[in-house]
Amino acid sequence: MYCKKCGQELPDAAKFCIRCGTPVQAEAEKQFCSICRTPLEPNALYCPVCGVRVNKREAAEWTQPPKEAAAETTNVNTALSSLNMVSLYQGELVVGIARATGKLTVYSDRLEFKKQFGSSGAMMLGTLGMLAAQKKVSGDKMLIIPLNQIGELRTGKYAGVYNTLVVILKDGTVMSFCPAVPASPAPKEIVDKLKRYM
Repeated sequence: MYCKKCGQELPDAAKFCIRCGTPVQAEAEKQFCSICRTPLEPNALYCPVCGVRVNKREAAEWTQPPKEAAAETTNVNTALSSLNMVSLYQGELVVGIARATGKLTVYSDRLEFKKQFGSSGAMMLGTLGMLAAQKKVSGDKMLIIPLNQIGELRTGKYAGVYNTLVVILKDGTVMSFCPAVPASPAPKEIVDKLKRYM
């Protein structure tokens, strides 16, 4: 059992935290990632699914997953757009190695990225590299970004040839999605489609 305020590990019979004095409830409350709503360990610094740094204050506010957000996600099943072979990059890059490659699906309330391959650095090694990259994708393969967590959505350029979809979350995290087709119009179309939902 852990203290819900400071994360200190506590004996099972503790009624107060030994570090900060916070009263301990009989059953520890779960905390959830503020971006993808994944349950978090009490002392987690990063979300194990989306990799976003966990803001302790923000995580404490989400002791239960928001019901209205969960209901919206399950009720909105019609995809506005879907792209295969999209590379995911951390930050807004001019050049670089993708963290993963997969399928990006756009809904009116969220973006979903389903990983199919790991790092593009491994994929540069041909068939064996692609097999190795695919094996790297283990555990959770889905990244879900609710639109209400996005601060800015715009297009960018990768290597001067590829149009990218740049997603800037409200917590400052920046991600770029790059379709495999040079000069693809898809990123601009996605931004235009989502403007009315943001």
